[in-house]
Amino acid sequence: MYVTYLPWHVELSNGIKVRVRLSQLINSSSDIYALKVPINEIQRVYREFISRGFHRAIPSINKGEIYGLAKMIRDPWELHVRIFSNGLIKGEVEISRRYLEHLIGGRINNVVYEIYEVIREVTSNGEIIYLPLNQRVINVIENVRIELKQPRLLIPWGLEVFRSMASLLDRLWH
Repeated sequence: MYVTYLPWHVELSNGIKVRVRLSQLINSSSDIYALKVPINEIQRVYREFISRGFHRAIPSINKGEIYGLAKMIRDPWELHVRIFSNGLIKGEVEISRRYLEHLIGGRINNVVYEIYEVIREVTSNGEIIYLPLNQRVINVIENVRIELKQPRLLIPWGLEVFRSMASLLDRLWH
């Protein structure tokens, strides 16, 4: 099992207080939160992720990011980070690419605290953004605890299958 916390009830820079529906937070297609760093600090943030053992996330569907990085955080879970050219950083915890189940589920988007732990080492200008209103979060009033349970069955990809798929996907998306 992997446990994370997500901002649930927040105050935004425009004074509005928002309580996000739990179904939105845990829906793997809902982008509610991201972190933002100044554009001139993207390279330094990227290097910090690399120095902490993150590597290129392959295979991965590119969603416009300039860097897609991943790191195993607790088997079978990995943290997948997408860094965009505008300074936004989005994160999700998902089943590792080492397993076939990576393709069909077991993920949570809107992960911010695990990413913040990394970026705060290199910049004091990181901030949480509430994406639906494009507003800075100035106060987290309440967090929600999310537990990701390990699937009962995990099918490891054969190394050869993984390499072939990664190469094919890389060529298709680049």
